[in-house]
Formats: sequence, structure tokens, C-alpha cells
Amino acid sequence: MNKHELTQEIMDLISLDTEGDYWDFKREWYSDGKNADLLHDIICMANNLSNHDGYIIIGVDDKTHTIHGVMTSDGNRKSQQNVIDFLKDKMFAGDSRPTVYVQTIFRVVPGETKEVDVIIIKNRDNTPYYLTDSYRDVLSGNIYTRVGDTNTPKCSTADIDKVEHLWKKRFGINKTPFEKLKRLLSSPLDWLPMGTDGQHSSNGHFFTWYNKYYPEYTISYELDESRFDNGKIDAVEQGMYWMDCLPDPLHNSYIYEVHIKYHATIMYSTLAVFADGFRFERVLWKKDIRFKSNNEQYISYCFVDEDSIEFQLDKWLANHYDTVWETEHSRYISPIKPWEVQPEYSGIYNPYSVILVFRDGEEHQEFNNYVDNRKVELLQEVGYWKPSDSGKYTVCNDPNYIEWLCKIGKTLVQWLDNWRTGKV
Repeated sequence: MNKHELTQEIMDLISLDTEGDYWDFKREWYSDGKNADLLHDIICMANNLSNHDGYIIIGVDDKTHTIHGVMTSDGNRKSQQNVIDFLKDKMFAGDSRPTVYVQTIFRVVPGETKEVDVIIIKNRDNTPYYLTDSYRDVLSGNIYTRVGDTNTPKCSTADIDKVEHLWKKRFGINKTPFEKLKRLLSSPLDWLPMGTDGQHSSNGHFFTWYNKYYPEYTISYELDESRFDNGKIDAVEQGMYWMDCLPDPLHNSYIYEVHIKYHATIMYSTLAVFADGFRFERVLWKKDIRFKSNNEQYISYCFVDEDSIEFQLDKWLANHYDTVWETEHSRYISPIKPWEVQPEYSGIYNPYSVILVFRDGEEHQEFNNYVDNRKVELLQEVGYWKPSDSGKYTVCNDPNYIEWLCKIGKTLVQWLDNWRTGKV
């Protein structure tokens, strides 16, 4: 959702002249003395029953529903990073915290423009969110939600039917097979090799895995023999420029087709790169093209959104094993922090130094808007690609071009970090 769409939705909610299941009005920002109220409201919105992002709309009177706006001089006003930092040290069950954004929208009223801040609490499946350590009068173990325009009181817990609804959401009950798939992929160690005798897959089932709780879901892969030399990658090309940040990019590196089935139905297929001697396996990430440089080359970057099925599949690719024993005894590898278990992918050998990882599609779109408004600055920072003197390279695999794409990726990764933390 872009800023215009968000503004329209918030204005539509204000025009209803009432609060509701997933939106709440506040005349002004929470003072430090009311931080417990802020935490309680965020948890209630994260656990809302409408399967919709929650909105805490600040600058609107909660009784008259009149737009007063947020004063720029309000010392209690918080940025997105302020709210994220506030949640960071609260003890949530399973270390699973609500995902929040803060957006400012503008409403023109007779004679002036009013600023309205919106705390957006993303609709996620990790419900119910609740604390394991109390924070002031927000109690540990209590599950809070919102019914109509009313939050569960801090001293209470939600009714049992509401709590059951939230747990069903977490475990994927009543979801479509595809919706359930994303949740199953998020737990990669629940997938076991097919046809196993307890240790290895049988000969007829190589390269196939099943989910141990839902065996109707299977994952398999096979060489994409139409690419490169029958699937063996023989050059780092533009669509996989990030391979240049691996210790040994072309050592036993292949491109595969990955298929995910529900019973006999292929629900999802994509390409994956098994690189650096099969030590680094990831989805062939998508490419986002922004604009052309002065020498007519596109400024582009590879990316993954954390709310996408590609990112969930990355988790599986980083953690699937050929035997049951390995699956049950190996340490979990974070797809975006592999160096925590594989130290060879730190420092200069870190593909994520040139790959942008967005929290979701909304953040991705907002960042693209930020980049597009700073074309000149970006071009000044990354320079231009100059073709190699040797005529043996095409554009897509010219080492100078790959190096330039890596420079663009590294620059934008830093820009994304600065943009998130307000350092721009």
C-alpha cells in the first residue's frame, strides 16, 4: 500500500465517526508515563480478530473524531525506529514481536494542513502475541485482543473463543493449502528426506523431502539442464551478481528447478542456485529495475521480501539435509545471517552485503520511492560501468559489469539501513 492509498483508507475510517475492530483514535502521542498503554494497544491491535493490519491513528480525538493533527513540537512524538526500539526489549513469548511502522499522512482542512501519525501494526500469523515478563500493568501470560472498539482490559485475558481463534491463526487451521505452505516452510527442520530408512533417502526418492506433520506437502528439485552447461554454472551473470561475494563462486555451482507439491498438485515452482560447492543454496532472487544511468545501463538490484514465499523457501534451502540425523542435530542457519553458523560467509564473503532484504512489500515500495527521488545522488555514488577491454565478454557476464552491480547493491543496502534508522 502506497502513501496515497494509506491516506485514503485512514480518511475513510475517520469518516465512519467511530472506532472499530482494527483502528483506534488518539488525540495525541503517548507520554513516557503512558508507555504501558502504548504497549497494550499495540498488542491488542496485533491480536485483532479481523485479519487486517491494525491502525493507531494519532491526531484524531477519540470522542469527537475531529482531526486535530499532531504538533511538530510534541516532545512525545515517536518515529518508527523509536517504536521498534521500545518493543525490542520487551519479553514476548517465543521472541516474536509485532511488526510496526509509523507513517505520517496529511489532511488539508480549511486554512491549514494537519499531520496525522499512524502506527501500523502488520497482520501476521504469529498470534497470539503476549508477554512472558510483565511491563508495568501489562501482565505476563495475559492474551489481549480487540472486540469492536474495545480492548481487553490489562487486568484480564481474552475470552477462550478469541484465544482459540488466535492460536488457530498461528497453526494455519482454516487456511488454504498455499497459505499453510508459507507457515510450513518457516520451520525448515520439520522437513525430512523422502523414503528414508531412518538415515538416508532410498534410491527412488533422491532430492525429495516431505513435511513430517503434513506429509501431503513435498519439496523436490532437479537440474535445470536448459541453462549454462546442463545446469552447471560456468559464469557469474547479472541476475546472480551476488555470487561474486562468495569465497569460490563457481566451485560446483548449479542451477536447479524447485517444485513444491500439495498431494499431486504443483503449488509453487522457482529456480534456485546451489553455489560454492553446495554450501550456499538460495532462491534465484528477483531483480528490481529502477532507472537508466547516463550510459543507458539500468540501475537494478536483487532482493527478497521477508513476507514472501521465496524468503520462506530460502529458510528451507539453508537448512535441508540428506539424512534424518543431520536434520535433527544440525544448528538452524538464518537465511540472512548465515555467518552465525557458517563463518566463511562473513566480512567480504557476504552475499547479503549486496542483496536487499525488505521486511515486506510495503517497505520495499516505500524504499523504491526514496531511491527514485535521489537518482542523481545514487549515480554520483556508484559511477558508471565501463566495459572490459577484452572482447570475450557479453554485457551480462562482463566482470566489470558484475563489479558495478555489486557496488550498486552494496550502496543500496547501506542506504536501506540509513533510511530505516533515520540517518538520511
